[in-house]
Amino acid sequence: MFAEFFGGRNPFDTFFGQRNGEEGMDIDDPFSGFPMGMGGFTNVNFGRSRSAQEPARKKQDPPVTHDLRVSLEEIYSGCTKKMKISHKRLNPDGKSIRNEDKILTIEVKKGWKEGT
Repeated sequence: MFAEFFGGRNPFDTFFGQRNGEEGMDIDDPFSGFPMGMGGFTNVNFGRSRSAQEPARKKQDPPVTHDLRVSLEEIYSGCTKKMKISHKRLNPDGKSIRNEDKILTIEVKKGWKEGT
């Protein structure tokens, strides 16, 4: 029965070192070396989700920077500038793309310094 369960090899090779040039234990599936994955329970993952089972996490886009041209007079007295930002979004169908526009309003305050 022992040889049947462990496939006729030393079961401790899986945990302690290499087996015939193969890598040691798979940290995500410690029973991967056993035939039929531990008595037929091939989906046992001990509470850890595998990369194929993890939902794709949305990656935050990097911030967008753009120079805003203002005159000395506008900085001296202050003003309001508007900027139109356009970007493409994936539609809910997952196939087509739509353009979205957003108008940003920037309040330039009196005496702003470069880089503000």
